[in-house]
Amino acid sequence: MHILIIDDHSLFREGIKLLLTELSDQLTISDAPSIEEVEEDLFQTADLVLLDLVLDRTNDSADTMQKIQQHRVLGSIVIISSKDDPHIIKECIDQGASGFIPKSANPDVLISALRLILSGGIYLPPEAHRESSALQINADKQSNSADPLHNLTQRQKKALELVCRGLQNKMIAREMEIAENTVKLHLSAAYKALEVKNRTEAMYKISSLGIAF
Repeated sequence: MHILIIDDHSLFREGIKLLLTELSDQLTISDAPSIEEVEEDLFQTADLVLLDLVLDRTNDSADTMQKIQQHRVLGSIVIISSKDDPHIIKECIDQGASGFIPKSANPDVLISALRLILSGGIYLPPEAHRESSALQINADKQSNSADPLHNLTQRQKKALELVCRGLQNKMIAREMEIAENTVKLHLSAAYKALEVKNRTEAMYKISSLGIAF
């Protein structure tokens, strides 16, 4: 397995290298202080790209994601950042990142998150769900509406539950022992019930509504 680390702090890169040895006995690690200093072929050979959002004082998160998308990255992009704003996290996932791990996370969380991502899942930290609760509180006061999922079948709810656990469609199909096209149909019904367009919006909607499976 090959992991590429892009972070402008050499001390952080060296520390991450030590932690990553828990992932595999056969591990190749490359690192660079910036996207521009990465050899182009490494973008295609890396199974994971661990990317810091702010690589210098002039960059912002959107700029960094745009730069990485200019390269044909074949592996999973995982953001590791000192920023933990929910809106930034959502933006990164929407732009194609497979996970967002705050630098404040402990080593066990880091390794568990990377294992989930390597198995095809998406990792969102607790910080991703830390939205301003004022609007939701007001909505709760104004309406005590029924569970938006109450009309879904158990199979549709199960598919949605697995999405919220970070599994991709192929993994959901394997878990539920159904065809991948059937998974898509289940999720389409679930997204319609939640009034969302995709899995990222569904995960945030489920979290904001406090729905438990």
